[in-house]
Amino acid sequence: MNSILSNIKKFFDSKFNVYLVIALTIMGGLAFFLTGETSSQIDSSGKLTIHFFYLPACPHCSEQKPVYFDVKEERTDVTFYEHDASSQEGSQLFYQMARDAGLDTSRLGVPIIFVGKHALIGVQSKEQIISAIDNCINNCKGDEYHSETTQEVKSGFSDYELPFIGRTNLTKWSLPTLAIVLGAIDGFNPCAMWVLVYLIGLLIGVKDKKKVWIIVGSFVLASGILYFLFMTAWINIFLFVGYIRILTILIGLIALGGGVLSLKEYFTTKDALVCEVGDANSHKNTMNKIKKI
Repeated sequence: MNSILSNIKKFFDSKFNVYLVIALTIMGGLAFFLTGETSSQIDSSGKLTIHFFYLPACPHCSEQKPVYFDVKEERTDVTFYEHDASSQEGSQLFYQMARDAGLDTSRLGVPIIFVGKHALIGVQSKEQIISAIDNCINNCKGDEYHSETTQEVKSGFSDYELPFIGRTNLTKWSLPTLAIVLGAIDGFNPCAMWVLVYLIGLLIGVKDKKKVWIIVGSFVLASGILYFLFMTAWINIFLFVGYIRILTILIGLIALGGGVLSLKEYFTTKDALVCEVGDANSHKNTMNKIKKI
């Protein structure tokens, strides 16, 4: 606990860090108050209601919006509502409508348009949206236009444009293949690479192969367990909290702050790529521990 407090104090001893935190706080406040959802009204006119859910940073949502608003201008006989799925109110309505439509709430994606209780998932064409509206008006029952069956229109919302690979659907990849690709990408992590180089440098003078296998095996095992725990924790957190706008903004601010600090370190170290792995005393202590194994 004392170590954490001392690190925090050390961080705020720098005026640059203090100004950075203030700037990020202001940016976070502006993002929170200026990117709210467009509407959260409940229609009482008896018209068919269309609910469009999106995320502010979602590229597929940005692709869908012009088509959606084009349909909105054309179909004045229908009531349209837009919701930011990362806001608290939007997230609650999103999951409620998904459950009512019979969708698996653990595998939801955006953009998604609810035509009554028909779920149009992914980027839809103007013709697809209008067809769903006409079909629901003609076939849905009741004042709320509940349909007899829920239809999920599959589309390319899970397609992503990847460097050197092109446009691909990640949901069709096997888990081992996806793990290899993600592992290869993470393998270019400079800090992890330099820690590995540091470890190899420490082991150069160790003649006992048994000690080398124990140390290297422990490093690989510990890294694997730690990554597994991180991934499990993040998955469970996002499944639990769903799309919460404040969490999205917070993660973005942390990433932005980390990038700024990395650039600052790059320029202050005279263009040298560095990653702190300890001072001379820590190196000596590490070597002593290795010799005791």
